[in-house]
Amino acid sequence: MTVLQAETEQITASTYLPINKNWRIFGAINYSILDNTSIEEMVGVEYDNCCWSFRLLNLRYYDNSSTGFFPDFSDPDLEKENSTQFQVIFKGMGSFGSRISNILEDMVRGYKEREY
Repeated sequence: MTVLQAETEQITASTYLPINKNWRIFGAINYSILDNTSIEEMVGVEYDNCCWSFRLLNLRYYDNSSTGFFPDFSDPDLEKENSTQFQVIFKGMGSFGSRISNILEDMVRGYKEREY
């Protein structure tokens, strides 16, 4: 079986910026030059202190998990999925909520999770 991959030309931009000692903002965008559209966007905020951290993230993307192929942007019914996720980390004890650190490592160039 042969699977053909569509040609892609994309630009990716990302940032993880400290606002002050406790607050950070982050975001990323993947933009298709060929299709003249944003493929996925992510924006979020993080609060971090000595004992706990909180992250809130909003992600917009095209879900191709059912097909495994790159989305067909000429499809008029194609819509982006929206996902809002949060994570609370109790330092030294664990965390609950989505693993936002995995998304950050995938989408923000150079991001590495801090050890708590």
